Amino acid sequence: HSWASSGAELARMNQRTGMAVESLSALKFAAEATGTEFESVEVGIKRMQKAIYASARKGEGPAFLRGMIGLSPEKQLDAIADKLAAMGNPAERAAVAMQIFGKSGTAMLPMLSRGAAGLAEFRKEAEAMGLIRSKEDVENALRLSVAWGHLTGSVTALKNALGSAIGPLLTGVATRMREGVKAVRDWVKANQPLVVQFFQIGALAV
Repeated sequence: HSWASSGAELARMNQRTGMAVESLSALKFAAEATGTEFESVEVGIKRMQKAIYASARKGEGPAFLRGMIGLSPEKQLDAIADKLAAMGNPAERAAVAMQIFGKSGTAMLPMLSRGAAGLAEFRKEAEAMGLIRSKEDVENALRLSVAWGHLTGSVTALKNALGSAIGPLLTGVATRMREGVKAVRDWVKANQPLVVQFFQIGALAV
């Protein structure tokens, strides 16, 4: 189930961002290694693509984005990481990162701090650890995840059908049990000395 869930997450992120699942696998490792939430990385990548488009079409944002619109998301991220790593002023770096990646910008800075070379090193480490998922692998995981969801839905439907069938019966049983418990409670209140004596005898026996 864990394999299916994580693979399905990568498959759907591939569909949403256009970034290859192999690259996303490496970024997930990089994010975890630098204490960055992977969800923030996805939001940042989508915001990055929007910023690059706005820069190319409207001249908005950092000037160095304007030549990146035809590049793959991976190359765009590498180029931006190099630009950010080259900035000596931390305040400027953070401001530019937020211009490009939105609110995820500052969260992604530790992951991007060593530029494209750092991202390549993270990928190399992930490959060595066997953490890079293939497209075929995540597609299989997505299919299993969907099938698991359907199975869960079917079990829920069965549970609902059973509840509908035996609900009235159980309601009657619960009502009678409640009345029985009340009767026992009333008897205990009315016979406290006897109850205490019973437990004293039991304690002595033990």
